[in-house]
Amino acid sequence: MQHAKEYEAQEKELIQLKREAKLKGGFYVNPESKLLFIIRVRGINAMRPRTRKILQLLRLRQIFNGAFLKVNKATMNMLHLVEPHVTYGYPNPKIVRELIYKRSYGKLNKQRVALTDDAIIEQVCIIFHLRFHAGDEHLISMPVAFTGERLWVNSASSVWKTLSMRS
Repeated sequence: MQHAKEYEAQEKELIQLKREAKLKGGFYVNPESKLLFIIRVRGINAMRPRTRKILQLLRLRQIFNGAFLKVNKATMNMLHLVEPHVTYGYPNPKIVRELIYKRSYGKLNKQRVALTDDAIIEQVCIIFHLRFHAGDEHLISMPVAFTGERLWVNSASSVWKTLSMRS
């Protein structure tokens, strides 16, 4: 797992930087996150058409749908326009990993399989032509959206594949 080793190295470096700052009597400020998790919290009553269109672009078509998005200027501009209708935050890899382990399942040999183990996740994602490690930003660099029932992953072939969520 190449990406797992990268994360371990980043975490060790972050701990070292925090310790150095503490020894010098200063503070360490974490760099800005590259990943957002957005959840739609309001319905369509009295909503402007532009706002509705932006929510569709963000893949938030129903109330309580959620989506992972990369942080960039365009995303932040859209987010400011729909801010009254959504809530958002910057998830850490642990939360992303827990969300995927707890709520998702995939199809393997035409059978529903809970994604509770890295080995199972890799088998399912090989079918989707993805490289995956749970909680990894390398996965989240592709569009991923949670609805009330499913985890959607856009594969390299631009065909929507579904990893449905467990109850």
